[in-house]
Amino acid sequence: RKERRQIRTKEIKTKKTLSNKKVGT
Repeated sequence: RKERRQIRTKEIKTKKTLSNKKVGT
């Protein structure tokens, strides 16, 4: 199934965005 992989990718993207926000602030 690719669904599980998509969810994982979404989580990684969200984590990356949070990291970027933390670094930017």
